[in-house]
Amino acid sequence: MHPYLAQVLATDRIKGWHEQAERAQWIKQARSVRPARPARPVRELVAAALAPLGIRHVRSAQPPAGQAGPAEQQPAAAGEHRSAGTPVA
Repeated sequence: MHPYLAQVLATDRIKGWHEQAERAQWIKQARSVRPARPARPVRELVAAALAPLGIRHVRSAQPPAGQAGPAEQQPAAAGEHRSAGTPVA
């Protein structure tokens, strides 16, 4: 191989390495500058989706700790049966 071609090939390889290192540096800087946003709570996302429909309040799927659910608050009527898993007061 001609010495001139070897020099051009080596220069081209080194230039590629420099470009690759420069791209890696840009990516690293972009990631450090851009702060990560915390995820929005599910209730907030649901409220945002239902707002255009005029629905403003969404009930919680689970009652807050310490509060009884609707099945526990109302006693069974005379002819009704409760499921086996529901405690009877």
